[in-house]
Amino acid sequence: MSALLGRPSLRIIDADFQRVLDGVHAGAFVYCDPPYAPLSGTAKFTTYTSGGFSDADQRRLQRCVVSLASQGCSVVVSNSAAPLITRLYADDAEARAAGLQVQVVAARRNINANGADRGAIQEYIITNLPLRGPSTPRHDGSRHESAPRRRHDS
Repeated sequence: MSALLGRPSLRIIDADFQRVLDGVHAGAFVYCDPPYAPLSGTAKFTTYTSGGFSDADQRRLQRCVVSLASQGCSVVVSNSAAPLITRLYADDAEARAAGLQVQVVAARRNINANGADRGAIQEYIITNLPLRGPSTPRHDGSRHESAPRRRHDS
């Protein structure tokens, strides 16, 4: 890590995500891990910053991600499986036209005010990269069957 941080070309920018993403060029790999959209009315842990991360911010991020994918960037976004995120990515024609797919993954959460609610939950990985691995559930309930892997014998 220290070697990476010591690179002369490294720039650390303390700014709004849109300002940072506006400087990305075609061919770049972009990973966005925003504060997750709340799954319920009581799950409102979106205050990573003084201004929080609102539904409007989620929409601004989606527009940036769609634009980057359309411009030839490789994009990965992680977020909750909240209805807002479903509407912004899985149900949005522009997002699909940009090649974005929503993959459902199980994630374990050990923090919850109610101990009985701790455990595996569904989250989204949103990407325009080819899906890999075994049969993968998609948001719409269909499954993506990956191509069989070729064995490379040396």
